[in-house]
Amino acid sequence: MDTMFKNLQVLVIDGQPECVKLLRLALGALGINDIAVAENSIAALNALNLDIYDVVFCDLCIGPIDLWEFTARLRMLEGGADNKKVYTFAWLHYGLLSLDTQF
Repeated sequence: MDTMFKNLQVLVIDGQPECVKLLRLALGALGINDIAVAENSIAALNALNLDIYDVVFCDLCIGPIDLWEFTARLRMLEGGADNKKVYTFAWLHYGLLSLDTQF
């Protein structure tokens, strides 16, 4: 499939193989094949130090460091974010999920 997404480099941070497999299938359907996987926050920071990713999908419970500290360390990586705007949707999705489970 020739799409505008085929050159994207994606990092998936999730310790659950089933979730990673599902996300790989969904991304593959969009033509994205360059997908790296990190099982936890430390492995993710190491991967982010070694390579540049266009998109990062991150589970909320990534451990061993919490999401707040992971986000802070991510922003302080050598070179930092080379974009003027960096969008983080994790807390939005967490809030929406929390609202959904309240009912």
